[in-house]
Amino acid sequence: MSNRLIIEQIARTRADGNIERLEFTDGVNAIVGPQNAGKSTWLRMFDFLMADDGTPKGTFDEVLVEKYRAISSLIRFGSSVVELERSWSGDGTRSQMYLNGDRIRTEDAQPILLEALNIPVLRYPQGNIYASERTWPTLGWRSLFRHIYRRQDFWSDLVPRQPESEQHACLLQFLGLAEHLFSPDLSLLTDKKKRLSQLETRREHFKELLRKLVPQLMDEADADLAKDVTPKSIAEAAERIEAEISDLVSERATLVERVRQQSQPQATRLDAILEERTTTQGRRDVLRRELAAIHERVRELEQYKNGLDREVIRLDRTDAAAGILENLRVTHCPACDQTVEGRSRMSHNCFLCGQPTAETEANAEAAARRLKFERDQIRAERSEAEELLTVAKQELRQKTSAVSDLERRLRELEQALRPFQASASAVVPEELALIDQRIGEMNARRQTIEAFHGPLEMSEKLGAEIDQLQSEIRDLESRVTKNENKVDFDEAGYRLGEGFNTYLNAIRTRDPNTWTATGEVSVSVSERRTQLSIGGRSAKKLGGTLTIYFLFAYHYALLNLSRYADCHYPGLTILDFIPDIAKESALGPRLHLVLTPFVELSQDKEIAPIQVIATSRALPKRPLINYIELTDIWR
Repeated sequence: MSNRLIIEQIARTRADGNIERLEFTDGVNAIVGPQNAGKSTWLRMFDFLMADDGTPKGTFDEVLVEKYRAISSLIRFGSSVVELERSWSGDGTRSQMYLNGDRIRTEDAQPILLEALNIPVLRYPQGNIYASERTWPTLGWRSLFRHIYRRQDFWSDLVPRQPESEQHACLLQFLGLAEHLFSPDLSLLTDKKKRLSQLETRREHFKELLRKLVPQLMDEADADLAKDVTPKSIAEAAERIEAEISDLVSERATLVERVRQQSQPQATRLDAILEERTTTQGRRDVLRRELAAIHERVRELEQYKNGLDREVIRLDRTDAAAGILENLRVTHCPACDQTVEGRSRMSHNCFLCGQPTAETEANAEAAARRLKFERDQIRAERSEAEELLTVAKQELRQKTSAVSDLERRLRELEQALRPFQASASAVVPEELALIDQRIGEMNARRQTIEAFHGPLEMSEKLGAEIDQLQSEIRDLESRVTKNENKVDFDEAGYRLGEGFNTYLNAIRTRDPNTWTATGEVSVSVSERRTQLSIGGRSAKKLGGTLTIYFLFAYHYALLNLSRYADCHYPGLTILDFIPDIAKESALGPRLHLVLTPFVELSQDKEIAPIQVIATSRALPKRPLINYIELTDIWR
């Protein structure tokens, strides 16, 4: 049995920090106030709190977003009371949700609410469950809440702008049937049947393709294989081809032996030429590899020599710069900028400050010696590099010449072989060429036949997977059937229809001019749809005022489901009354007329506690209704 959802308080926090609150009780609650007192606004803000996936800026007008910063509610689920809050930034582009002070993601709020109400989370199908490729959507709290909360502009249809498949899934959930009809086993069964259909189509396509291709690839000798491609027929055809190839190879060997005997006198000279050609080709290949290595060595030595040349030039520039800078003297005092050239100077002393300079002169001489040493060292290395480069280039010329000689000898040997080739062509009979051609054809046929092994293995795997799927499908169908046997569509239709008729009979008894339609409401529930009819006619053909009464009866019928332990209706109805249900002077009595059955239902101990929240411009006070009066007018 599902828990009841009872709203104990709704509060909203203003931008200045002040908090406005509405207090609710079990049973019927009426939010009463003049036009523009904000009755519908309170309900719209509570609707936003109920896990709406929009933003405050996209849901409310700019004035509301700027005036308030949060909406919260104390909600009783069964015996537990929780606080749900949703706050937003100043511009209303973002919001955060909190459950008992802990932040939660907005998308997580829906499963949290369903779990608190003990309503199962499930997925439902849309359209043909076996033909459609669409993923089953989740039946979330927001879908169910649209049946609980009727907005002021939603009094024209059962649930405006909700797809029929989603409406039906919600009703099945409230009636306690969805968990049996849309069980995980059914979802898995649907997926497996789709997979089975795909595999069977693939296997048939594969077989048809083989039936068309095999006759085109086989000749008359393989006519049996063309009719029935099986592992056995492929093996037999391959053995037959292998025997034919063996016969052709034997025949060819006999012909080759005869040709060899006819050309025996020239065999000795031919063998010598062929042996020399093989040896010469080997030596040439070795020399080519050595030549490539020498080329690389020459390149490295040239790079090394060029680097030494650049280093010598750098040292020469350094020496020249030192000679130029050595003779520079200070001509003016750095402090007062007066000339100092006329001052007397002592040897080995600075002529400007007078301090000894012997150590500085010694350092300059040491630097000159180091520079000379570096220059001499580089010249020695450069000389050595030039010698190595000369030797490498000489070796390169020798190897190049040797390769040229070997290639010239190979050309001479090829020329010497031509007479033997012409002689062999004249001796080889035409039958040898035909045998080689036939052997090639037979090998190609054998490869073609053996290529069918892979597709056949794939076909066998497809068959095994199909058999496995069929076995799993039988087990799932058995479990799904057991679940569906728990479903009593007639009882479900009776329960819903009883709620409609109880309500409509109650208001017609009090005022015969209200519900004037003839015939009882009947509800037909099936696996795919829910149909509502009145006296055998579709309920969709009702006029405007009758439609409003019918929608009140719909909410009464849903509330009435709360008395059944196997149903999942949470016992809450929120009705933002449509303004034109009656003229202003008769509005109060007419609203009491439509609310009285709800008041009586709330007093039924078998169903309590339930809660109804309604809005009204004018509703005279009556017992058993909690009045919440709003007096401030929005400007």
